[in-house]
Amino acid sequence: MKKILLIILSITVILSLCSCKKAEPASPPSTEGTSTTQTAEKAEEKAMYILKINEKEFQFTPEENETANEFLKRLPLSLSMSELNGNEKYFYLENSLPSDEKSVALIQKGDIMLYGDNCIVVFYKTFPTTYKYTKIGHIDDPDELDEALGDGSVTVEFSAVN
Repeated sequence: MKKILLIILSITVILSLCSCKKAEPASPPSTEGTSTTQTAEKAEEKAMYILKINEKEFQFTPEENETANEFLKRLPLSLSMSELNGNEKYFYLENSLPSDEKSVALIQKGDIMLYGDNCIVVFYKTFPTTYKYTKIGHIDDPDELDEALGDGSVTVEFSAVN
């Protein structure tokens, strides 16, 4: 009886060992057919975008449009922005950006917009407007933005951090 149990146990162990399959390591995702543009876009998605005024940094989220994409390609930028109307800072770029102006009705504190095709505007107050803009992005937490921008002209640095 012991021999029969020993044989059954041996057969069971051998069968269980034979039926186990060695796990194949996962292969990395194929990059075949992935364009350089798609790879660059994935890298941009991982970037963090910063607007810096003096030593105060604000993270901003860019829009998903051609204007924002072209603006991001120009980073880092250091702009000496002028004051206008007690609610915005602006700077005229030497070279234009693609634009798709739309009525926005309400400007939100922290909006980063393009006026015309070459004027970058950072708004630090919320107010209604009849003007048309192309959206570039929005500062994620603009609570201290008006304090950081202060009165008059100010240097604003835009950058991307990976």
